[in-house]
Amino acid sequence: MNPRENDDIPHDDSDDAAAVRGLRVQLIRLQSRLDQVQAAAREQAEEAAVLRGRLEEIERRLERLQATHQRIRRLWVATAALYGASIGLAVGWLLRP
Repeated sequence: MNPRENDDIPHDDSDDAAAVRGLRVQLIRLQSRLDQVQAAAREQAEEAAVLRGRLEEIERRLERLQATHQRIRRLWVATAALYGASIGLAVGWLLRP
């Protein structure tokens, strides 16, 4: 049973062929666009991986700088404490009876 036999509207095969060609052109255009989008997604994924690597390197450098800063701060505190103690001893020695 052919569905065209039941239709009251006459069909023209040339119209069908034109419609098929139009759909093929659309299909090729959409496949091309899909390829472009997939390529862009791969490129963005690669770029994201590179940026993640750079971020990790920057975070490691930041941790090293923070550790160095803490050591330097402790040295300054120790230096200030020694200066304070030496000034206190000097004043105590000058004010002795």
